[in-house]
Amino acid sequence: MNVCNSSERYSSKFIYLSSSYVLGGGEQLYKEGDTPFPTTVYGNNLSSTEFYIQRSCLNYLIIRSAPLYGRSYGTR
Repeated sequence: MNVCNSSERYSSKFIYLSSSYVLGGGEQLYKEGDTPFPTTVYGNNLSSTEFYIQRSCLNYLIIRSAPLYGRSYGTR
């Protein structure tokens, strides 16, 4: 990953914006240290990318956001 190598070279922090889809879903509350167990292909891709970043970068930050719910523009 070229971006990860560049962040190491310039002593900057690598920030990756992920999603909560790396977690299993359901009605559970998750903690920061929980092991990812994705249930979708999208979540599996995010999980493998997070693992690669954790393995390759020294100075990184992974931010997991929750899905947003809001007003729909579709008709009912």
